[in-house]
Amino acid sequence: MAASKFTPTDVHQQAISSFVELMVQKIESLEKSGWTKPWLDTYKGLPQNLSGVPYRGSNALLLLLDMSVKGYELPVYTTFEAARKMGFYPQKGSKSTRIFFWHYEYRHTTTDEKISPEEYKSLPKEEKSNYRSSSYIKFYHVFNLDQTNFKESHPDKWEALRQSVPEITFKGHAQMDAMIKMQNWLCPIRETASSHAYYDPGQDLIQVPSRSQFSSEESFYGTLLHEMVHSTGAKDRLNRDLSGSFGSESYAKEELVAELTAAILGQSIGISTAPTQESAQYLKSWLEQSDRSTKFLFELLNDVGRAHNMSIDRIQKQEVELSKPSTLSSQRSDLAHQPKSPSLAEEKDPTAIYLREMQHNELICAAILTTDGDLIRHLSLPSEALQEIAVKQNPHSIRYIPEATGAVQLLACKLDGSSIQHIPFPTEQMKLTAVKQCPSSIAFLKEPSLSVQLAAVKKDAAVISLINEPCKAVQDFLEKSGTPRSTVKSSSLSEEIIHL
Repeated sequence: MAASKFTPTDVHQQAISSFVELMVQKIESLEKSGWTKPWLDTYKGLPQNLSGVPYRGSNALLLLLDMSVKGYELPVYTTFEAARKMGFYPQKGSKSTRIFFWHYEYRHTTTDEKISPEEYKSLPKEEKSNYRSSSYIKFYHVFNLDQTNFKESHPDKWEALRQSVPEITFKGHAQMDAMIKMQNWLCPIRETASSHAYYDPGQDLIQVPSRSQFSSEESFYGTLLHEMVHSTGAKDRLNRDLSGSFGSESYAKEELVAELTAAILGQSIGISTAPTQESAQYLKSWLEQSDRSTKFLFELLNDVGRAHNMSIDRIQKQEVELSKPSTLSSQRSDLAHQPKSPSLAEEKDPTAIYLREMQHNELICAAILTTDGDLIRHLSLPSEALQEIAVKQNPHSIRYIPEATGAVQLLACKLDGSSIQHIPFPTEQMKLTAVKQCPSSIAFLKEPSLSVQLAAVKKDAAVISLINEPCKAVQDFLEKSGTPRSTVKSSSLSEEIIHL
């Protein structure tokens, strides 16, 4: 894919000036406090528009800084036009804050066919090279409600809005804890006694000291968020420059991305993050170098926006899973606090009784599981090694392992794609692996992405009948290969699914 180049103009320079002004004021405030204050000392949630839709990424950062520096009462912003339609106006002399949105277009290099960003993201890596991208920035001017006469002109709506805006307070994070225990982040997270936290790009691994080594649990989460942001920059994710050595500009820039993104994430989920001592030095150095280019700052904000979007999507997915009583997460929580209750038949089954009695003897359990993977249902919180043994013996035994790690779930899909039916929230990689091994397993997937659909029909064109709404690219592929959907017969496939 041909990458588009960003060339800043006077308009961009004007737009970035408000960010620079807010950032300078905030950094000066942090420096005066001895770097002990949190990045964002307001606990009123992410900024949102009048419809209640929260701003994300770099715009969330800009408006959070605006709120923090100016002390606004509510995190609600509006454009002049939206205010006018509702019958209120900005107060005389009010200065707007300029936010911006990147718009991306993707066109085929040969046919010039335009596809949406969502369709482009779902394409296999090899097919993305057939598209060129272009981008442009669109600016909007917004006012905080404190800068308008909304409170006076709409007192009832003001009060209703005030009541609806969530107050965020720190009360621990079940979704973050579950993410560590179940390894549901973008890469493995290892919490163990150690001297410092880091992200290792080579191993794609986050190492964080035990939470008992931190002054507070909130400090532990803040440090973890910082390293989680670094992991979004891996080559196969957002591909930021993570190779910079200590003291280099690329190193400093990546630290800024991690600090600022972690601050927004913390605000999103109720964690107050403060700059680390090392990052504080970079921030002070950055403050003293007022000649930073507009291009550098736009790239920084763009990186922050993309890192935040990727991170919050992952965290929110974990939160949704935890909110459902029948999900993998809640099942794991139940298992962690009480043993599995055997049925009457299992109570009399000698093998089941023996396995439960010997569940702390890894070697004996391993030997038994090599003969019947389904017997893992008698073990409470089996180790990853035992999970692998069970799945290798019978991939469908994954149904009895609600606490299975992502690696074990992926292994099950690799050995038998149809086992994905037992995985409540499979990742995109699991889905691709499953349909490549067993194309008809796409029947178990709700709204499979374009890349998953293509992978399935390339293996077996007949599975198109199992896709409710196949993407246009999939239908085009079948037409080019001479297998239109209307000619596909699904009786044998339906039979195959029934017997899985």
